[in-house]
Amino acid sequence: MLESSFHDPLSAQINTKTRSHHTVLNRLIISRLQLCLPPNTSGPEIYAGGIAQFAHIFLAFEEVWDELIGADAINKGLEETWEALEEQYPNGSAADLFSFLQTLRPQGLARTQRILVDSAYFHGMERANEVLNGLKKSKAVDEFVAHIRSEVHANPHLLVAYAWTLYMAVFSGGRWIRAQLHGAGKDFWTASTTAESAKTDDGEKASLEELREIEPLGLSLWFFEGEQDGEDIKAEFKRRLNEGEYILTPAQRDDIMLESQDIFDRFKAMVDDLDAAFQATCFDHAPLETPSTNGTAKVKTFEQKASEYLFDIPGYADAFLLLTNHIVLVPQLELIHEMYDNAVLAAFATPGYDGKSRGSDL
Repeated sequence: MLESSFHDPLSAQINTKTRSHHTVLNRLIISRLQLCLPPNTSGPEIYAGGIAQFAHIFLAFEEVWDELIGADAINKGLEETWEALEEQYPNGSAADLFSFLQTLRPQGLARTQRILVDSAYFHGMERANEVLNGLKKSKAVDEFVAHIRSEVHANPHLLVAYAWTLYMAVFSGGRWIRAQLHGAGKDFWTASTTAESAKTDDGEKASLEELREIEPLGLSLWFFEGEQDGEDIKAEFKRRLNEGEYILTPAQRDDIMLESQDIFDRFKAMVDDLDAAFQATCFDHAPLETPSTNGTAKVKTFEQKASEYLFDIPGYADAFLLLTNHIVLVPQLELIHEMYDNAVLAAFATPGYDGKSRGSDL
């Protein structure tokens, strides 16, 4: 059993407990992202097929959340779920949890509508539509969705694990992913005949206005409304979580941390299934080699100037050295803690660094 401490915020505890899990998943996603973009492919169909699998998890989690806190929850028989929780709350009641979950998610944070818009966009493209129709939900996705529907319905406090893990991924690592997607060029996302020659980036950091050029091209998942690009929404979400977590028992906090670890493990299983599916249907070559955790890691340098990214979604798990204005991925677990301080120092020494880090809030 995990030993929760009320001295640290729940979010910090989740980050700590998922650190190694997150490192593994980061490495997998970063290497596969390259396969979705030029020069490895000339159109967005591989990205569309891959993101569709992860979208199922967002959709299932937010649907269950809406069912549990909706005005018609009692009509759906969910009152038994809440009544069964009454004895678990020495500091409050199931009604407190219900209220907490009703108010935890600020307006503009949910991703379902954006995911549906993105899906419709890609279904309107011939090649992407073919991939989406041919790439059904994998076994890992089916099992993950079934798990969400059963376990979260029975234990509503687990929603916190999904909210923190999934939304923070969009806010932090998602910023870096979005920059890579933008670097593919607008023509790539419209399946233009010139997309094949698109460059990944010209070395200059894109402004939010420039990034938004690709938002309606099936990529709205990675964007938030407003001039603050979701930073205000993120701050409000974190405030609500920090102020409301006191109602959770030590056992429930442990449940949330264990579920967070399980989320990363299940995402890894989804990536493995995607590798097999794309190998059979889309790829002309095998996925890029992934460094072994225990072996000598291959250091990958991304040709993008991105001095404000430390890519530290939960627990700054994958240290990025900001050297010569490039991001260098260091996947070896044993080097992460030693190199994190060096990464911070390098960031502050980088010309043009504005004193802000995309990941400094976790």
